[in-house]
Amino acid sequence: MKYIKITSAFCFSLVCFCCTFNEPALPQTCRSVHYNPEIEFCFNDYIVYEKCDGLEYDPRDQKCENNILIKICWGLDYDETTEFCYNDEVYSKCGGQKYNPGRQKCENDIILDPCGQNKYYNKSTEFCYIEEVYAKCDGREYEPTTHFCSNNALYKKCNGSAYHVEQQECSEDGSTLFNYCEGVLYDPYSKYCVSGNVVDKEIFTDSRDGKKYKTVVIGMQTWMAENLNYDDRYGKCYDNNPANCEIYGRLYDWRTAMEVCPAGWHLPSNEEWRELVDTAGDDAGTKLKATVSWNSDGNGTDEFGFTALAGGYGRPTAASIYNFVAKGMYANLWNSTDPGLEAYNSRSVAMYDDLGYVSTDRVTSISYYLAVRCLKDKP
Repeated sequence: MKYIKITSAFCFSLVCFCCTFNEPALPQTCRSVHYNPEIEFCFNDYIVYEKCDGLEYDPRDQKCENNILIKICWGLDYDETTEFCYNDEVYSKCGGQKYNPGRQKCENDIILDPCGQNKYYNKSTEFCYIEEVYAKCDGREYEPTTHFCSNNALYKKCNGSAYHVEQQECSEDGSTLFNYCEGVLYDPYSKYCVSGNVVDKEIFTDSRDGKKYKTVVIGMQTWMAENLNYDDRYGKCYDNNPANCEIYGRLYDWRTAMEVCPAGWHLPSNEEWRELVDTAGDDAGTKLKATVSWNSDGNGTDEFGFTALAGGYGRPTAASIYNFVAKGMYANLWNSTDPGLEAYNSRSVAMYDDLGYVSTDRVTSISYYLAVRCLKDKP
């Protein structure tokens, strides 16, 4: 039984007396269970535990081994210096930091926060804007609908589009983008740069319907600088909207594309496409893409006046209904080379909004509807 010392004093006839005696301690109970408070404690007024080296603790997230308190997570031991407990599960710290695994994730010791659906970003170098991730510009966030970042400097977009500041310049009213040709500004819509000289694009008139097409000479080849828009009754407009044909040209299946170019022109072969890409050199996609129409700030410099637009393509679904996709993202154009793989596939050329190269050897179903860019026959 536990006793406590009681000291008492009293005086009688100027003589004082003092005495000490032991008295049983009041019993300690925990939910009707007696315990010794010197070596035990009651947790939540419910369960008695032994103290750990004289200390009380929370047995829900700690346990005592050899008089040492150890962190636990739903019964699992973990190292508090490198791990942490979240929702009864043990996680490794991220770069030495705890995080919320329910909404954040750790990659390469960096905590990433969510941005929209299935996207994450590093708050120190990136920012989230309307469910899209953008790199900060010299450590700053900005309004990506009106500005863009180049070499850690902010620029106002030109007619809503980013551009290559080293090779292009926007008009003062912000409506027109001009290219440089040996220090001379020109409009790539109507002119192009050849050997350091600004040259007007020539005009070809299709005698079948009177439509006019700009043309450019690139290396030893003469190309239409626009996608073909000849209505042969089989071609289609993106989303079946005639306005898209006026901008991006018409889309054709491969068999039609093989025969749709006007007299004196033809659908280029894979080798002829590669000749164009070789002439354009490094980052051919960027140099051949138009300065407008591309998503994700993927506009090109249009250095050769080729003006490839991101017109998308059509693919068949059930009951001969076509699904039109990727406008603003891809330029898909037919070539004439038979791949020799199987009867239902041919080859096409592709450019992408987020890439600077040209893919010249894509295998594509001949039932897809792609754009056509005609090449002039050599004499």
